[in-house]
Amino acid sequence: MLLKSNPEKLRKVMKTLLSQNNLTLMTEYNAAVWRSAKESAKSRKKWLDPQLVRLEKKVRTEFRGVPNIENSLSNGRRLINAAITGEPLKVKGRQPMLVNKMLADNVLANLNGKFKTVERLLDPVWKD
Repeated sequence: MLLKSNPEKLRKVMKTLLSQNNLTLMTEYNAAVWRSAKESAKSRKKWLDPQLVRLEKKVRTEFRGVPNIENSLSNGRRLINAAITGEPLKVKGRQPMLVNKMLADNVLANLNGKFKTVERLLDPVWKD
């Protein structure tokens, strides 16, 4: 079912996606995926961040009913596997991406900045 054709479902999905806890959860999940990819790329062996499995379960629970959530989780594992093999990650509609330590470091630095931005935006006391 397309969300456009069901405004109530669309509102529910957007409310789920945009809640403070879920924004933080997805940022934490993405950071765990990229930490796993970084260490896996360095060792060329599967290494999973200790938080990754717990965060995957939590994402499944919190985003139950959100379209494509399983695809998102699957893509996280594909990213880690690409880091292990050194083969470019192929994503539909995009150029293949080489997942290596340098890319992971850059993504993790950006995610850290996003954590700080989200914390600041969601703080009820605005500061300059």
